Amino acid sequence: MIGKSLGPYKILEPLGAGGMGEVFLGEDTRLGRKVAIKVLPEEFASDPTRLARFEQEARAAAALNHPHIAVVHDVGAEKLDGDGSTVHFMVQEHLEGETLREPLNKGALPLKRALALAAETAEALAAAHGAGIVHRDLKPANLFVTQEGHAKVLDFGLAKLVEPELAGGAGESRLSGSPTVLGTVAGQVMGTAGYMAPEQVAGEEIDHRVDIFAFGCVLYEMAGGKQAFTAGSVLDTLHAIAHDDPQPLAEINPALPAELHRILKKCLAKEPSDRYQGAGELATDVRSLAGEVEAGTAAPLGSGLGDTHTASGLRLPVPIGLSAAAMVAVALIAGVAGWVFRQPSAPEPGVVQRYTIPIPDIGSGQLTTIGTSIAITRDGRHIAYSGDLGDGVNLHHRPTGTLQLTMNVGLELSRRPAFSPDGQWLTFEHPEGTWRVPLAGGTPLNIGEFFGARAFGPDDSLVYSDGRALYQTTLTGVDPVLVAEPDPDSDVTRYRRPNILPGGGILVEVRRGAGFGVAGIGVLAPVTRDLTIIAEQGSDPQYAPTGHVVYARLNTLEALPFDPIALQPLGPSVPVVQDVRVEGGGAGQYAFSDNGVLVYWPDSLRVSGGQRRLAWVDRQGNETIVDEREEDFR
Repeated sequence: MIGKSLGPYKILEPLGAGGMGEVFLGEDTRLGRKVAIKVLPEEFASDPTRLARFEQEARAAAALNHPHIAVVHDVGAEKLDGDGSTVHFMVQEHLEGETLREPLNKGALPLKRALALAAETAEALAAAHGAGIVHRDLKPANLFVTQEGHAKVLDFGLAKLVEPELAGGAGESRLSGSPTVLGTVAGQVMGTAGYMAPEQVAGEEIDHRVDIFAFGCVLYEMAGGKQAFTAGSVLDTLHAIAHDDPQPLAEINPALPAELHRILKKCLAKEPSDRYQGAGELATDVRSLAGEVEAGTAAPLGSGLGDTHTASGLRLPVPIGLSAAAMVAVALIAGVAGWVFRQPSAPEPGVVQRYTIPIPDIGSGQLTTIGTSIAITRDGRHIAYSGDLGDGVNLHHRPTGTLQLTMNVGLELSRRPAFSPDGQWLTFEHPEGTWRVPLAGGTPLNIGEFFGARAFGPDDSLVYSDGRALYQTTLTGVDPVLVAEPDPDSDVTRYRRPNILPGGGILVEVRRGAGFGVAGIGVLAPVTRDLTIIAEQGSDPQYAPTGHVVYARLNTLEALPFDPIALQPLGPSVPVVQDVRVEGGGAGQYAFSDNGVLVYWPDSLRVSGGQRRLAWVDRQGNETIVDEREEDFR
């Protein structure tokens, strides 16, 4: 082929081979520019159906115009001199650099570089999907990194054409250089082992969400330095994709951001409906994370999501930081606590950001004081609180990134909010029982005539207290089942405010004697439900995935280093935040997310409400009444 011409394109030298055949460096003699020429294998070209589909897919890809997608210049066929055979080819822009496979062979990329490439790739996918084109075989070998350091996605629309691998899948694809199991017939799997979505493995109908899964595999490899799914053989790898989760990034590099874990978890969900539904949303999240990493504000895995420390000597320093400017009618303060664990030899406090969230100065402007009135999703993106904001006691929701309420449940006397682990549902109490409502908005549904603080366990099970014993039900409202009750021969008379621990244990507030008595913190063992007291004074305990039991004592939050498997404290408790409102019944007005966002109602904050007069105050502090009327000036 060297020296021959395919129409106006002269072949200069070989560049390599891929799943679609050989690739050559060529010259467009009309425009005097270098191009990449991809020549189809003869067995593809001899199949009219495949050939027609190739031309259709290539023309669709050629219609894409995006800076991070390799440009398709031309597609055609040419008879060669001598044997008279017809060569079918596609012409793409010539890129200088290397595929992503080359740097990944050396290990993980620097995080900033990985996120920059990932954001560009996600934007390319969004453009392609918007044009109705699915890549189907996204992998490092199909991602090109230019000499300028930018991503270019190769081979859009071509993955359909690659032959299925031999049964058993052992060995390397003779064209792609990677274990490949591909097909074009319904019921056959299609893609590259290690980057295929579960529905591809099962040979089911696919859509653009297979590219989302493959993107997650690539991003995981860029950040973690190893493939998300890999095993001794292709079949073992496919089995892992269908049934297993990747090794947690916290075990590979605890310094990686907790937000990266969330993004990857959503990309790599087994069910397509649980993934990002659009690459545009994915690109936005990756860009946002890249900005946090650049600014140094991204919370690391080691201080939040999925990281349980069991080594001794870890402690949680008291958060410090600058307060936000005073705001009118503030009734809630959210401290974004950058909880950083440090050895005693490194006592420097972590960087902590604090900001205020205003509550409208209408009605009583107060949160409810029956039970905990504040909740936050595990990813720290949404909060809910109940209170009288001029519409009677009601439940309100807002994303943490906005100052606008996005949902009012609309049922008076709604209180004690709690989010489901996936953040899709908001549960709350009402005089008629416990209800749930979709976070995206919808009609509230009653799931049972039960009350008390709730905790979510596996499979959306709900554990709650009736004021004395613990019961379990589900979000769909099955009949409650008794989980544990105090030993009648013990001085402990009540289990309250449960919290599920990793490993199946249950964290509880215990009460002694008649009535509500004195509160302490206990742990119920899995299966046996034997009780161990871990703090003699305290109430409203919650387990933090940082490896701490956090509980209220007077108006201070204490953090106790704790092994959730051995059910043993790892050291003394330390104060985390002071001035936290704790109700007379022991409910602490606080909540925190897995990635270190703490939201609480300050004990010192009181909103008096009432009317005001409008006044002018000069720089010397002299006050002049502007309007004698007492109105609700804003």
